Amino acid sequence: WANAGVILNEYIFAGYINEPVDTWEWLQSYILPYLPIEVKTGEKGVYPVLNQFVALQNVQPVARLIEGAGLRQVSAIETSTDTSEIVNACTCSFALNSSKDGYAATTRIAPNAENADGDAQNNFAQSSFNRYGLHEVNLELPFVYERKTAHRIASDFIRARSFPKRTIEYCAAAEYGYLKIGDVVLITDNNLYFNETPCTIVRKSYENTKWYFTLQFEDTPIVLERHF
Repeated sequence: WANAGVILNEYIFAGYINEPVDTWEWLQSYILPYLPIEVKTGEKGVYPVLNQFVALQNVQPVARLIEGAGLRQVSAIETSTDTSEIVNACTCSFALNSSKDGYAATTRIAPNAENADGDAQNNFAQSSFNRYGLHEVNLELPFVYERKTAHRIASDFIRARSFPKRTIEYCAAAEYGYLKIGDVVLITDNNLYFNETPCTIVRKSYENTKWYFTLQFEDTPIVLERHF
């Protein structure tokens, strides 16, 4: 958690809880869905794994992997998300006013935004819209009162969902056992025209003296030169 804190501390939440709640359920409902992490369970308890778009921007790759050098592709490229999950426009309502039973402010990121206060465009929204058409969501943030945090959440929501995620599985020699879920690696595979393509390890297993890794990468022309 300390390592992820540099990023997580950029998100400011505030508010009141006026009744008894289950802490973990409350976090899962109101806080964790709006942070750029997934919470995993390990031998030492729960720990955060940065979402791929954050990891690729902020984490140094731990290894450069080359297909054929103790590494072999064992699956086709698969899609882990589909177009029904695409989001390229997001409106966040924040600054809850309980006395008026509503929100005092909104912020929006969309391909058709006017780039005025509380209404902005970005490259991922526009590029996704050009390929998939408009897919918009509305979020209510009852524990967010700062526009900077609301805007960051809207931006993250689009960044994480504007394009499909692809996965591919590799079988690796025992020497690669040090790699773990959440690590960023660069993969070179001439069969797939990958040249140090950044990926995140999202699954790991061990079978018959071999490690199996599922790598995830983004199918977006903004960060990936490979064409499908």
